[in-house]
Amino acid sequence: SKYVEVVWVPDTANPRMGYLPAVWDIDIRMALYERATLNLMVINGPFELCRLSKAPYILFKPITQACHSTSVEFLKLNGINEGDQYSDNGKVVWADDDAETIISAVGEFLQISPTR
Repeated sequence: SKYVEVVWVPDTANPRMGYLPAVWDIDIRMALYERATLNLMVINGPFELCRLSKAPYILFKPITQACHSTSVEFLKLNGINEGDQYSDNGKVVWADDDAETIISAVGEFLQISPTR
């Protein structure tokens, strides 16, 4: 089996647990992104920092109708259609960020079976 160390960087709205220095320090956050085997993201400002770098990522749940800037309509106005991919260094998974979806996408990226 393959061992992967996980570093959790919490959202700035609720930074109670995880690697707190990366919450507020953009240089530390970017260093984590660049050194990571894989970054798991949801659509937000920090995702854009990762997307515009060469850091590897998987983005989950790019559509959230409850938020204007991630609604289907807003994305379409900005030239993004469901199923599109944003960059060569990452993958957009057009599904919710539930455990089954995350395990499958990470397993595919790392080329491992989730049952191993």
